[in-house]
Amino acid sequence: MMDEPHCVYVNLNKNYVKEHKLSVICGMKDCEDCIEAHKLLKEKSIDVKCACMQMNPVLVDETEKEYGHRTFPIIFVNGEFVGGYADLRKKFGCK
Repeated sequence: MMDEPHCVYVNLNKNYVKEHKLSVICGMKDCEDCIEAHKLLKEKSIDVKCACMQMNPVLVDETEKEYGHRTFPIIFVNGEFVGGYADLRKKFGCK
């Protein structure tokens, strides 16, 4: 049985994500794309953690300002900004 995504991080910022090379999905509990992104990263054996958007307003704000990304999920893999679920699928060559 696959682990269900749950909020692990609170008050993240992009510098912390980058410095610690975190793989993070910042989103909402019932967001289908957030859940699918979590499944895809688990399939790729990437240790991914979840960050609830309401508990990580700095990361949400920084991502919008720096990358122009305004939708959820917000995905970082190994500390690097990927984008949303469609961007994650592209990164891994999924159709």
